[in-house]
Amino acid sequence: MTIMICDDDEKFYMKLKNILCSDNRLSNTEFIYCRDGITALKEYKDKKPDLIFMDIELGRDLGFDVVRELLLQGYQPRVVYITAYSHYVFDSFVGQPLGFVRKDKLETDLEIAMLEVCRVFERKLKRLVIQSGVSEYELPLCRISVIEIFGHDMVIHYSDRSTLTVRYTLSKIEKQLAAYDFVRVSRNTLINLEHVKNISGKQVVMKNGMVIDVTSKKIYDVKEAVKNYICE
Repeated sequence: MTIMICDDDEKFYMKLKNILCSDNRLSNTEFIYCRDGITALKEYKDKKPDLIFMDIELGRDLGFDVVRELLLQGYQPRVVYITAYSHYVFDSFVGQPLGFVRKDKLETDLEIAMLEVCRVFERKLKRLVIQSGVSEYELPLCRISVIEIFGHDMVIHYSDRSTLTVRYTLSKIEKQLAAYDFVRVSRNTLINLEHVKNISGKQVVMKNGMVIDVTSKKIYDVKEAVKNYICE
């Protein structure tokens, strides 16, 4: 995941980041720090983080106004509001927030907010454990771009172009991934719809630069799957 923390107090940012980093569900998370509204708007547009922790009093700006501006521009930010002033809870419904965290009750409120965050981002946070021979592998599904079979080997291509090769069958992992936006594009290849950049002819271009051939039988179903994923 990518999480943007917007707070004009850098010490609080580090405290919140350290707590979030200690959560095993957020391993491999990238953090973005913003101390004012202008920077927050720019960083959101440039990097499109999955989640924002938004201080309601963001220096001279109001966090509500930043979220409202993103909504007006057509974005759909996922927000958890943070504040030192409890009375703001009654005004914190701009953008249908996932939670509200009081700074003086940080760990208690954060634990409650993270339950909703994890519910919403279940697919992104999902990790699949597979057994290959005597070895066990934990696969962070959100980082997997493409899965290919070569003989008895299954090659997992991650979003950063790194790979993992294990002994496994495509049919077995296809069943395990059926509910997580992975589709088969050929006899030997599965792709993660989250990582599709575009479709050109009978090829799928992935965000990490990989170009995957799609069989004639599968091209219609793959295009429909991509379209439905984008709409969803």
